[in-house]
Amino acid sequence: MLKQCLAMLATLTATATIFAAPPVGAAVSSSELKGTLTIADWELLENGHGPQIKALFMEYEKTHPGVRLKFEGVSYDSYVPTIEAQIGAHSGPDLMVLEDSSFYDLLRAHVLAPITGLPAADLNALRPQNNQAMSDGHRYGLIWETVIYDSIYNKSLFNKAGITTAPKTFSEFLSDCKAIKAKTGAWGYAARNTINEEDAWYDDFTATWIDGYGGNWTDATGKFTINSPQNIAAVSDFAKVYRSGCMDTGEIAAVFRAKYEHGQVGILMDNADAAFTYTYDNPVVTNQDQGVASLPMPAKYSGDQQLFFTINKYSKNAALANDFLAWLYDPATQQKVVAATAPQTSGSTTPLPPDFVKTHPWVEPYEHQVDNGESLLVQKRPWLTLKLASILMPYIERVLQGQLTAKEALDQAQSAAVSQLGN
Repeated sequence: MLKQCLAMLATLTATATIFAAPPVGAAVSSSELKGTLTIADWELLENGHGPQIKALFMEYEKTHPGVRLKFEGVSYDSYVPTIEAQIGAHSGPDLMVLEDSSFYDLLRAHVLAPITGLPAADLNALRPQNNQAMSDGHRYGLIWETVIYDSIYNKSLFNKAGITTAPKTFSEFLSDCKAIKAKTGAWGYAARNTINEEDAWYDDFTATWIDGYGGNWTDATGKFTINSPQNIAAVSDFAKVYRSGCMDTGEIAAVFRAKYEHGQVGILMDNADAAFTYTYDNPVVTNQDQGVASLPMPAKYSGDQQLFFTINKYSKNAALANDFLAWLYDPATQQKVVAATAPQTSGSTTPLPPDFVKTHPWVEPYEHQVDNGESLLVQKRPWLTLKLASILMPYIERVLQGQLTAKEALDQAQSAAVSQLGN
């Protein structure tokens, strides 16, 4: 998740007023709508899906001759600060894609407009997770993509190490990790494990080890449960792998992901978009060489992150924005969305195209896992997530370095979180 501009959000919260939806009588026919609709999304700049997304969106213009679409592509690293600065000036795009952390920040600041354009039939076709974007009986977001984690592995390295199936338990995982390193020379496993990637490490570790062990940093009320038995077990077992000699340690994601693409890592735990990138035009690890399976951990869960389509409260084209979303989430359009953005999981129940599944057989476990996702955000208080990460991850680093046991570290992290963030 991106660093948030906390000062900007404080200003937004202090100055914003609650959006008032237009009266029912103000509805406008789609054919009568005119104007320029600005859409912001960092994905528009990406080589993979960017051109396909733009081409799909432009189909809206063909049936709306009075409408022109304008795209605002901002790099991922600059996206949130740019959007927040624009909204702080009561301007910005009409429609914007937001990660769940940014979505809840802006929702809390009352700068998102309710989404009112979808008919009941289309709402019924949405996945239940869309209700995460409901507040006070109003819908403020629609899921554009769900990022879900699973275990990714190199079948060729498995074969060379004499491994016939993906590991299902931690003991099998650790054994396979050691076998890959001993018999092939490649790293058995790689994952983020350094403070210089603190936020992303928090995301990955929570999504795989904590959720995979049935743990959570908070309970349903938002009360911190950092030192729960499940969390202690997860941190302890991660440390065992870290010190086993089969894990590639001390490397940032850009380095170990490149190693995986070159056949030098056996197992990663990552999302479907990453899995797609690893095999894209890659003669070393192809779609047939790559396997995906459930995490080799006690619980069925893994972490997810939602990307929401939202409407800017300060948009002067709210009716047009609602009409665009009604078009985008119509079942017929959703079939095109899913085809254009595969292997992403969309906000509807529309399945991936059979041809894509055939050529990317590793994708099916992701489709099954999407209903077992757990949010990476602090429950009830999502705006505290980044602060929690900055408190928590240094304690986990001390476990890896052998300075503290998992229980000692998480007991201390629990006290620090309650002291600094409240409980």
